[in-house]
Amino acid sequence: MPPFVKILLIVLGALVFLALIAVLFLALVAFQLLFDREPPEYVKFFLKGFMGFKTGEEEIEEAEPGSPLYEHVRYIDSCEKETLKAYSFDGLKLIGTLVKGDPDSKRIVVFIHGFHGHYITNSVGMLEFFHDAGYHVLLIHARGMNDSEGKRLGFGWLDRRDVITWVRKMVRYFGEDAEIIIEGVSMGGAAVMMASGEEDLPKQVLACVEDCGFSSVEEEFRHTYPPFLKWTYPVVAPVVNLYSLMINHFSIYKASSVEQLKKTRLPVFFLHGAEDDFVPTKMVYECYEACPNEKEIMVVPGAGHGMASGTDPEGCKERLRAFLTKTLGSF
Repeated sequence: MPPFVKILLIVLGALVFLALIAVLFLALVAFQLLFDREPPEYVKFFLKGFMGFKTGEEEIEEAEPGSPLYEHVRYIDSCEKETLKAYSFDGLKLIGTLVKGDPDSKRIVVFIHGFHGHYITNSVGMLEFFHDAGYHVLLIHARGMNDSEGKRLGFGWLDRRDVITWVRKMVRYFGEDAEIIIEGVSMGGAAVMMASGEEDLPKQVLACVEDCGFSSVEEEFRHTYPPFLKWTYPVVAPVVNLYSLMINHFSIYKASSVEQLKKTRLPVFFLHGAEDDFVPTKMVYECYEACPNEKEIMVVPGAGHGMASGTDPEGCKERLRAFLTKTLGSF
C-alpha cells in the first residue's frame, strides 16, 4: 500500500474517531440538559444564560410586593397545608403539598409543575381559582425537583405514573367518592396528558386540564435543540435516545402526549399561549386533534410560555369554569 494511502486512511480514521467523540459528547450534554437534576455547570449556564431559567426560590425571593407571585405566596402561607409523601413505581420518595380547601369537599385537583419548575411558582392563579370553588389542591413536587427524590427528571413520561400514584393517594385520603381533576403546566401539562391515556387511571379522575404541554418528548427536544447545531440533530438524537433507554428505561420517540390522548376517556381543556416559543403553539393543536372526547382549546393572544392564564386571567377562568361545569355537571 502506497505511503500516501496509509496517511490518508490514518487521517480519515482520526476524523471519524473525533466525529464519534463529538457526537457522544453532544448527546451527553443534551441528555444532561433534558434529564439531570443537577447538571454540570456548563449546562446550568446554558439553562440560565440562554433559556432564562431561575429556580423557584430565586423567583420567590425576587417577587415584588403586589405582584401575582408575591400575593400567591402569601395566599398559600395563609392556607392550611399538609406535606404528604408517596413512593414511585421505581422506589423514589415523592413529596406533595396538599393545600386544603373546603373541609366538607371531596373534590381535589392534582397539579404538577413544569421543567425545572417549582410547585409554588407554577401554580399562580389556578390554585386560587380551584380553591374558590372549594377544591383541595395537591401540589406535586415532581421527581428530581423540589423536595422529591430522584437524580433525573421524568420529562412527563415517568411523571405520568407519578401522577397516578398521587391520584391513588388522594383516593385513599379522601375516600372512594373523591372527584379528581388532573392539571399540569408545561412538562406537567404533558405529564397529565400522558397520564390520561393510562388504562389504570383511577375512575375518580373526571377531567384533565393542561397548560402549554408538549406533543412528545422527541418533538420538544427537536424544537429546543440549538439552531446552530441543527445539522447534527439526526445523529445526536438517536444517541440521546440510547442514553435514555439505558438510564431512564424509556424511548424519547415513544413518550408521546398525542398517542396517549388517543386513548383517553377524559374531557380535556387545552390552554396555550399564542406566542409560546418554548413549546410551539402548533403542538397544542396536535394534542387537541388527538383527543377523542369532550374537549376545548383556548389559545391566548400575546401570551408566551406558561403565561396564558397570567395574560388573560379572567378569560381563562371563565372558559375553564364553563367547560368544567358542562363536563362535570357542576363546578
